[in-house]
Amino acid sequence: MNATLPCRISLYGGRLPNFAEAELERLYGSVYSSLAHFRVKGEMAGIDTYVAYRGDEITALLLFRCHGNRLEVMNQRIAIGREEVEQFARYIFAQLPAINVISFNALYPLEGAFAYPSQRYNCGESIIACLPDTVTEFVASLGSATRKNLRRHRNRLEREFPSVHFSTSIGEAVEEQHVRAIIGFNRIRMAVKGKVSKNDEAWTQWLMGLVRQRGMVTVALIEGRVCGGAVTVRIGDTCVSHVNAHDPLYDDFRLGGLCCFQTICESISRGARRFDFLWGEYEYKTAMLGRHTYLYRYLLYRSSLHLARNAGLAVREAFAGNLRQLRVQLLRAATRANSEPGYWFGRCVIFLRDTKKALVLLRNK
Repeated sequence: MNATLPCRISLYGGRLPNFAEAELERLYGSVYSSLAHFRVKGEMAGIDTYVAYRGDEITALLLFRCHGNRLEVMNQRIAIGREEVEQFARYIFAQLPAINVISFNALYPLEGAFAYPSQRYNCGESIIACLPDTVTEFVASLGSATRKNLRRHRNRLEREFPSVHFSTSIGEAVEEQHVRAIIGFNRIRMAVKGKVSKNDEAWTQWLMGLVRQRGMVTVALIEGRVCGGAVTVRIGDTCVSHVNAHDPLYDDFRLGGLCCFQTICESISRGARRFDFLWGEYEYKTAMLGRHTYLYRYLLYRSSLHLARNAGLAVREAFAGNLRQLRVQLLRAATRANSEPGYWFGRCVIFLRDTKKALVLLRNK
């Protein structure tokens, strides 16, 4: 991008330009900023589209909806420069005088301060591995202990179960029963930990919708039966891992780690350059080159006067951000605590979760 070229902006009211899908994938490589995601969610109607150019190159493409005096950007889990965000705000405030607040959700950290009054708080996390060009390079970049363990567990698995093999399918060729089997293994693992999986039927239908469009599913089969696997979705040059799980019968063989490794190798072979593990701090993710980063929610106000006029919103947003930070800290502390302190930490987390739900209900009334 040539920053010396003048910026040109186009606004498409209530519609998407023909090039939107390809450009969203090129610019952001995010499932949660893709038309595939919005199609499955049934959120395609009435989207406004902002496109910024420098010369003939598109430098930003943001989808949004307006709700009274607020504008909510729909793109999530994206990396975008502070200058692009500020340019968007400047354009919106000039062209849409009714809008006083602009919100972005789940952006990677932005450097520098805004020219507008703003709020920022952590709203999520992501663990991403930057992938080399070849599988050979990827294997060489792993730690020696990781390479040794992968070989050892794979060899043990093949000795015990000679029929084991890994199979990968794409898009419409993916068998729904394979996806459901992997999700089922995930639910079992959560139940063993005393947790209830969030991967319910509605989530499963959403994931299957994405898989049919952009999915890649790798399964480990023993005597024709699925015993583990991973479900990923490819957007641009990024593969996003939505669920990686295995039958607990194969815990001793570290089958989940083998499935993850096989999936990353398949992703590299098919041209992916990033692998997004999404959230959840598990050792295998960092062993596979994943690096942790936080995601932030940003709110920009037209002026200090408009910030004051929206004081209720500002307080709710600040409270929600601090509540999430406290919840994360309590969860981490609970995992390190003994049983009795862990119990009370857990009770605090439940209280905070219920408090947040109550605030959302109040806000929506």
